[in-house]
Amino acid sequence: TFSNIGRAFINLDLMEGLSFKSSVGANISYSSSSNFIGSEGDWAQAVSATAGESNYVDLVNENVLSYNKKFNEVHSIGGILGASYQNSTSQSTSLAAQNFNNEIVKTINNAIVNPSGSSQSRSEWGLVSYFARVNYSYKDKYMVEGSYRTDGSSRFGRDNKWGAFPSASAAWRVSEEPFFRDVRAISELKVRASYGVTGNFNIGNFQYLGTVGSVTYSPNNTTVNGIAQTSIENPLLSWEKTKGTDFGIDVGLFNNRINLSVDYYDNRTTDMLYAVNTPAITGFTSTITNAGEVRNHGIDLELETKNMVGDFQWTTSFNMS
Repeated sequence: TFSNIGRAFINLDLMEGLSFKSSVGANISYSSSSNFIGSEGDWAQAVSATAGESNYVDLVNENVLSYNKKFNEVHSIGGILGASYQNSTSQSTSLAAQNFNNEIVKTINNAIVNPSGSSQSRSEWGLVSYFARVNYSYKDKYMVEGSYRTDGSSRFGRDNKWGAFPSASAAWRVSEEPFFRDVRAISELKVRASYGVTGNFNIGNFQYLGTVGSVTYSPNNTTVNGIAQTSIENPLLSWEKTKGTDFGIDVGLFNNRINLSVDYYDNRTTDMLYAVNTPAITGFTSTITNAGEVRNHGIDLELETKNMVGDFQWTTSFNMS
């Protein structure tokens, strides 16, 4: 087995606050196997062998234009604009053989190939993404951020490849306000809220197509290998989406020796990618479709205390949902 993971990038400073970064990453693996099972002197035992090869190539290209600037020591503006591309291919071949003429030549060409134990497959998928984000901060007290991305996946039908995913967030550091400076016990107080949409495309490749597979049938009492449709096509298959809302508050006490974070979240997943049962009269048992809705909501609580600081440090954390 051979595996290689690598990444190369170039980063250009175009002007003050503006930079461009382009990167290429690759995950490549290759494996080969060969197995021979001899008779060990007992020809009543079947002699068999298997051989196989497989390879996997995953390529990722990312291009990001970034801007960060601070004006008059009070205004901070940042943003990114980018595009990425990912392509993954894999293929494998396996052979099985038996009834060797002898045990001297241990390669498969010295035997009869077993069709039921031999196979070949190839698969490929791709993802194209465009994204943008803008953030603004005033005196590190008022912070807002908005982002938008659109992704196109080869795992969906022609009319539903693309999904749009916006998000927005805002935060207010109350502890930086003049009226709060006399509250010495509370060293940090921040209120925040966010809303965003994320997508899921993690299903098998070619699920929207009516795929075919190998089958056997018996015309004139003779077993014959053939091909038949094995799944129902669904050209309307599209992205699964999760819309999430979060409201939180962060509190730091006694020079941040005690830190408390409380969040209320509400996530709603719609158009779930789900294998539903189909009537057997169709000739199939299930099909992938967008069906169902799930809601997860609750409260997250996290407490951290710095019990000892200095050369010897002791920190305790506790969280509960």
